[in-house]
Amino acid sequence: MVKYMLSYDDFISEGNEAVTSTADILESANRIRKLMENGDDFGIIGAYNPLDDEETNAKAQVRLEEGVMKLTDGYIPFTAGYSYPDKKRATKIELKLLFVPEIELKDLLKLGREYSQETVIFGNRQGVDSYRMDGKKEISLTMPDIMFAFCTVMFNPGSFK
Repeated sequence: MVKYMLSYDDFISEGNEAVTSTADILESANRIRKLMENGDDFGIIGAYNPLDDEETNAKAQVRLEEGVMKLTDGYIPFTAGYSYPDKKRATKIELKLLFVPEIELKDLLKLGREYSQETVIFGNRQGVDSYRMDGKKEISLTMPDIMFAFCTVMFNPGSFK
């Protein structure tokens, strides 16, 4: 059997050790969790486009960060990674994302359209939703759903970094 999918641990260990340190990851994750528990509006967005090269994506991400700072008091950067099968190997994708506290949905959607994103994530005390750029919800999670997801991650060591 051919192993197509790489775990997140394998993704990090294959030349990506400098993505971030464990302490940085935990600090950012705890800040994000506390802000989510507060119940205020928040958004998650990135400027990554899979059709663009790394340099173009990096420049777009810097412009996005500058655009976010014009709308809000700040953001928390984080990285998400996944892999998918591509013939006999796994292709790695690394996304640089921003957790943006206290952003309005209309502003988040405007940024998403400006950076050609297919979806953005918006949440508050009612739950977390992914939105298409036309403003329609795609996926919705209630707070119990989110807590269940966090528990699943916590009881599966090594699945979240």
